[in-house]
Formats: sequence, structure tokens, C-alpha cells
Amino acid sequence: MAGSKRPRTGFDEGQEFHKRTRCLDERQVAIESDELKLQQIRQELCEENPQEKKTVLNFLINHEQHYPVFDRLCSYLGIAEIITLTRTCKTLSGLYKLLLKTQWNIDRRLRRFVENPKEFRAQLGRNNALVSGDFTLQFFERQVWQDCDMHIFVHQYSEVLALSTYLQEVEDYACNDMTPYHIIRDTLHFSRRNRHQINTNIPKIILRAKDDSPLQQILGKAYTTSLVNIISWNKAYSIFPLPTHVQHKTYLLTKMNDRSGILLSDQSQRGWDVQDVLWQEEESPRHPVQLQRFIGDEFTWTIPFDTDDMEPSITPDNVLQYSQFGLQKAAQRVSDDSFYYYRISSVIYEACTLRYRYTHSGFETNFWNECMSDRMNRLTRLQLYQMKPANRPPGAFNNPDFRSHEGAFEKPWDWKYYDDKIPEWYEAWKKEDSKTPDTDDWRI
Repeated sequence: MAGSKRPRTGFDEGQEFHKRTRCLDERQVAIESDELKLQQIRQELCEENPQEKKTVLNFLINHEQHYPVFDRLCSYLGIAEIITLTRTCKTLSGLYKLLLKTQWNIDRRLRRFVENPKEFRAQLGRNNALVSGDFTLQFFERQVWQDCDMHIFVHQYSEVLALSTYLQEVEDYACNDMTPYHIIRDTLHFSRRNRHQINTNIPKIILRAKDDSPLQQILGKAYTTSLVNIISWNKAYSIFPLPTHVQHKTYLLTKMNDRSGILLSDQSQRGWDVQDVLWQEEESPRHPVQLQRFIGDEFTWTIPFDTDDMEPSITPDNVLQYSQFGLQKAAQRVSDDSFYYYRISSVIYEACTLRYRYTHSGFETNFWNECMSDRMNRLTRLQLYQMKPANRPPGAFNNPDFRSHEGAFEKPWDWKYYDDKIPEWYEAWKKEDSKTPDTDDWRI
């Protein structure tokens, strides 16, 4: 109302304004001081005199005294440089593990998308879901690209329903597809409601579900090697870390066309050199691009997450880590020339003496075919003989591939599963066939 007095608020607004201004000024001074220190460090790193580099070492060693500077300084270091520093002296040996808590803190990264990161990860574990795409690449690179979404991969309809319900009822997302739950779609798009952000930066989550396993979907969707990264409820896996995060190279996993050209342009603009396949001189037993790979093998960069006070996943880590895929060079004929790319292959492996489904390369010669199939057949045969003939599956001993009886009969209460033996058998097979390569010095 015109001419009316403003009600008293209980505090002096002018005094409060000056107080906030003073706090902002002090914070600005602190930031400028940190910037000056960083400039000094950068200059000293370029000095040839070793004495001038001692200040840098002091910042790294005495990080608690100058933590903002220490944190900013380490953000400029690549993973190879960080690992190198951990090997320079005993004092810095724990640098990488220290940075895992801050610069590779998954819960901090997830807060852009969800209010409760740990509960979100628990949902991933309960529903056998995996995260991949640009978000996982950003996580390993310690970058934030505002225009990127999060891609979640699941398999069963019940998992789609559970995650959809959680995102909408707990995390305040809206499903943009307006799809009833009884209609199954390959892809569902979710965006955050009422988040006071510019429209282009509203967090978006894409939920993908197909007949293939989540791992198979990720391997089939990636169009370059730099995008083959996986986040589970408790770990992150970078499958090609040497080219992706050290050399900043990426190799083709798809045929070339106009659409893939646009996607490759995005990768180039973000700093990756795009190459079709390895040059001949780059091929080496020490390079992550190999004919056959395991998700958790010695080439993979694996980051464990904080799982304190979290409910464990219903599926053990080994199911993902001992899953395998193949990588073959293929040619694409264009006019009178050829493009080359790598074709990824993965085939489901299951047996009635395994609780869980795995993947293998599909090649005749691999761990699953050479070692596991024979053992699964023999162990299945032994257990079938221990059953009463009336309870055995029809024609149980007429099929030479005994392990394929999964789902064809009701197993007795004392039926044994051998998933826990896979790591032991794999190590024995690898040692016998001398399949362990020497990896580069930067490896974690």
C-alpha cells in the first residue's frame, strides 16, 4: 500500500548487506591469493633449476596447510603424472589414494543428478544397472560438460519399473515419454522437475532396456574406445585408460557415416585425437586394444567407491569383472578406399552350475570355452548322476553339452554353484598359458 511503512524484520538490513559484502571481499582476496600461488607454482615447474621446484614439492607434501592450492594444482595433473609422483618418494606414495576421496569422488559427481547419491547407487545395485556414456568419461577426466546426460542400462522389466519409480517418486524426475508402465520401450527419458536451472542445463537421465545384458548394451552402443567406461554401484571401470586418459586418443568402434562423423567431431572438440585403428607400430601386448579383454583385467583402470553404510548388491563384482568381450579389426569399403574400425563382440555364457550370466568374446579360443565349458559339463554330469532318475531333465545324458540344461529342470536343495571358483580357475588358466602381459609404468 502506498505510503505505508515497511514492517520491521528483526535485523538491520544495511548492516547485514555490509557484512555479506565484507565476507565476499575476504573470499575474493583468498581466491586471488590462491591464484598467485598457482601462478608461482606454474613458473617454478618450468624452471630448469631443481631448487626452484622445491616449493611445488612442499605444496604437495604439506597439502593440509594449503589445501585449496593443493587441490587446484592436482586438478592440472593427468593420471600418469599423479602415478609418477607417487613413485618419487615415500611421502607422496599415498597421493593417488588421497585424491580418490576428492577429485574422483563419485557422490560429488552424482549430486548434479540426484539428491542422495548413495541411495541412487544402492538402487543401481539392487537392479543390476550400469551407468555409461559421457558421464562416466567425465568422471575419469574430472570434467563437467553441462550438456551431457546420464545413461543407465538395465535388462529386465522389473528393473525398469523399479528405477522409473525411484527417479519419479524420490528424485523428482518426470518421464518425458509419457509411457505407461505396462508398455515396454527401449529408451525412457527423464528430466528433473523445478530445479531453477537454465533449461539447457536441467539434469536428464536416459534409462535404456533391451534383451541384451547391460554390459552388452554398453559395448554395442559405444562408437569409440574412449566411451567404453562403466560405473556400477561400487566401482568405476575405464576399459581403455592408456589411450583415453594418458594419450588422449580414441579408436573407432563403428562404421563411418554422416551421423558417426558428427559424434566424432564432438570427441575431437573435447580434446581427443580420433584414429580409426592402431598404427602398426602401436600394436603391442602392452596396449589395451587386444583381441580379447576382460572388464576387470590388468589393462583396466578401476576406481573403488565408498560403500560404508550401504546395502551390497545382489550380484557379486566378479560377474562384471570376469565378463569378456572380443575386439576384431574390420574394414568398411568406401568408393575405392577402405575405412578400418574395431568390431566388438560379446556372447552370453550361462550354465546350470553358475548362478549368474556372464559374457565371453564368442571366439573359439578363450577362457570360457577352453577352461570353463569343460569343467561346467563335468560338474553338471556329476550332479545329475546324484539325482534320482525321475528328477533328471529329459534326455539329460543324450546332450553332450550338459551345462545347457539351465531352466529345464528343478534343481535339488543341495545343488552346487561354482561362481566363486572363477577367479581361481582364471588365474590358473592365465598362468599356464602365459597370458599376462607387461603393462606400462603409468598403470595404477
